[in-house]
Amino acid sequence: MAEATKKYAVVTGANKGIGFEICRKLASNGIVVVLTAKDEKKGLEAVEKLREFGLSDHVVFHQLDVADPASIASFADFIKTKYGKLDILVNNARIAGSIIDGDALAASGLGGVNVDWSKIVTDTYELAEECLKTNYYGAKGMMEALLPILQLSNSPRIVNVSSSMGHLEKIPNEWAKEVLGDAESLTEERVDEVLNEYLKDFKEDSLETKGWPRYSSPYIISKAAMNACTRIVAKKYPSFRVNCVCPGYVKTDINYNNGYLTTDEGAESVVKLALLPNDVVTGANKGIGFGICRKLASNGIMVVLTARDEKKGLEAVEKLREYGLSDHVVFHQLDVADHASISSLAGLIKTKYGKLDILDSLETKGWPRYSSPYIISKAAMNACTRIVAKKYPSFRVNCVCPGYVKTDINYNNGYLTTDEGAESVVKYAIVTGANKGIGFGICRKLASNGIMVVLIARDEKKGLKAIEKLRESGLSDHVVFHQLDVADYASISSLAGLIKTKYGKLDILQGAYVDWSKILTETYKLAEECLKTNYYGAKGMIEALLPILQLSNSPRIKIPNEWAKEKLGDAKSLTEERVDEVLNEFLKDFKEGSLETKGWPRYTSAYVLSKAAFNAYTRIVAKKFPSFRVNCVCPGYVKTDINHNTGYLTIDEGAESAINYAVVTGGNRNRRIGFETCRQSALSGVTVVLTSRDEKRGLEAVDKLKDYAVVTGGNRNRRIGFETCRQSALSGVTVVLTSRDEKRGLEAVDKLKESGLTDH
Repeated sequence: MAEATKKYAVVTGANKGIGFEICRKLASNGIVVVLTAKDEKKGLEAVEKLREFGLSDHVVFHQLDVADPASIASFADFIKTKYGKLDILVNNARIAGSIIDGDALAASGLGGVNVDWSKIVTDTYELAEECLKTNYYGAKGMMEALLPILQLSNSPRIVNVSSSMGHLEKIPNEWAKEVLGDAESLTEERVDEVLNEYLKDFKEDSLETKGWPRYSSPYIISKAAMNACTRIVAKKYPSFRVNCVCPGYVKTDINYNNGYLTTDEGAESVVKLALLPNDVVTGANKGIGFGICRKLASNGIMVVLTARDEKKGLEAVEKLREYGLSDHVVFHQLDVADHASISSLAGLIKTKYGKLDILDSLETKGWPRYSSPYIISKAAMNACTRIVAKKYPSFRVNCVCPGYVKTDINYNNGYLTTDEGAESVVKYAIVTGANKGIGFGICRKLASNGIMVVLIARDEKKGLKAIEKLRESGLSDHVVFHQLDVADYASISSLAGLIKTKYGKLDILQGAYVDWSKILTETYKLAEECLKTNYYGAKGMIEALLPILQLSNSPRIKIPNEWAKEKLGDAKSLTEERVDEVLNEFLKDFKEGSLETKGWPRYTSAYVLSKAAFNAYTRIVAKKFPSFRVNCVCPGYVKTDINHNTGYLTIDEGAESAINYAVVTGGNRNRRIGFETCRQSALSGVTVVLTSRDEKRGLEAVDKLKDYAVVTGGNRNRRIGFETCRQSALSGVTVVLTSRDEKRGLEAVDKLKESGLTDH
């Protein structure tokens, strides 16, 4: 039988990838982990690897097939007999549920984003059944079998590893979306009803006509069902911490390692939820106490809200439930001036939860019980900042919380790296073809992220109008205009000179668009113009600006993409000469009127070829400059003048994929916040006096900083649009919303926090 003080965890599908990393992280936290896998040999090999990390005493293996009810029952008996309880269950086992052409996925050059899935994914009824059996019914079966053992823990946790593919927006079928999205009426039977209807339509070959996803539908439906089941279990067991989490687009076997995140990064959010604490907040029926309860519950923490007035306390709990926090808040009447009342609460906490992680006592009149010197000193610093800011209105005086950063002061127990804790480096971007549509949207989003944007357009009048629109959004300090014709090399050289002289570096280059409504009537002259603009123009921009991009510590290039042509798909042998050879052959066949007979596209062939060449050239540059972030991206079918606004995405949505690439952070660095702040301030053109008590270490730090270039820039101190703040925060960007009117600014922040964006 297990020791009462020890914690025990089960992780399914854990012999590799995210599951393996979850096991490693949990075991590193002193938790005994039962690593499970369907393949016994692979499972034992995984355990051996973990033992090499010195985790021998914290990892054991047990064979498990989550798609087999008998295997689950046998496993549950093993846990009960050997450990007597279970604290953490992580349902990670999953399969793709489709036949995926890994070579085609890799050749797409997009790492799984905006890919033409019809050429990569093949769905079959048999695989769909297997996918639901593993991804949904397997996880559900594990929860049902292990719930009685989890109830023996004083801090039970269930984490279901889901996916962004499981978002209901991915399911066109309105009936299914409504059933799975109705949190109040959700039952296991209703979920089964949706899955059975899906399989019936699949069998009848009517998925598309019935509004189910066209590609990867088994995986999408299984994850949407898992999310719904998570809600059901969380509601049924309010004392449990039951969550589902998307680990992000992680490099794993399931996507042929085409993700953006490492398995280590993917496992972090899962482990964080697995180790969530229990909490109590007193005096919480209104004001700050109520706000604290809401914030804690929004972070997945079980909160005991207390108040002297029972009626007001229950009303407060109801308000929190309106925020969708029903599963994370309970009420208990408490009078902190009455020792009997306090003893009663203590008994409840001990009996119901077995432990307490956080006590926030607002009604007591004393100072903070712990870390009071630090707390008071920082409160005083905040007050002083306000005084100085008021006294010197022409100054930019701010105080900022960098978040819970891994530093010596907390023995590296924070969540953020020092790089994340420090302020963002001022960056410079060029966006061509940006007076309207997607280009305009990209400019707005980049500028909203504090990036200095050079908006480019061939038509000076239209470009200046676009700048005025952006200035109306409060982005005056982050946008400038420059006239440019990307088909004119002299014009490109002029821009390159301007950027080098004025900014000294370039971080982001966003490729141009051509108006292909002019190409729908195919002529040789327009085909030449299209290639000259879409391919050779962008190529010229990249060649001219590469020396300046090399001066950046995080260069980015992004080019819109249509689809990669097989002829240009040989990544290993690609050269500029081969691309030119293809384009010259195309123009020759066009001139001879033999496009169709020679196998070229029948319609919009010039546009198609120019974008295929774009993709190929992007690969060449990416290979040549491995320290750069060089990507091509398809923004989707966006409503723009080019397609007479017949697209299905807004320009705001179309710009998002480009922005995601543009604002990807560079590598993490394990340094103190002070050092990072010095580095980033210096990069912003500020002369920094680095101080240190230890002269030797201080001089060493200065030597390290000398490796970085100093560039000019300025801090953002203008009002950002509410929607820009929301979308930036949703993208994981920490947003400091500023406003001249403090009251309105604080109201806007509260609205964003109500959307669950507390940490950003």
